[in-house]
Amino acid sequence: MTEDTGGVEADRATIDWHRPLHHTPAGTLSGGTAQSGGMQRREAISGARCGSEQLWMGEAVVAGGARSSDHHHGHSETGIYVVAGSPVFVFLEDGVERR
Repeated sequence: MTEDTGGVEADRATIDWHRPLHHTPAGTLSGGTAQSGGMQRREAISGARCGSEQLWMGEAVVAGGARSSDHHHGHSETGIYVVAGSPVFVFLEDGVERR
């Protein structure tokens, strides 16, 4: 079985393998997500916005000299890309708090 996929003919296995693409245009991030004191979060990808199951991506801003209150990321894996500044991250490793 084949299906028209925008000019490219794809077989059923290929169609079943692909998942929908979610595009979050610049300027459409949502502030309607959990917030921590000292940090402003705007979400781009989340379960609420596009049905992701264990992925949250967005933008977080902490003012210079400020700090975020303690928080955790639940069952999600975490990746952090620092645009500016020299942040200190505190995390638990083998039952010991590390910086």
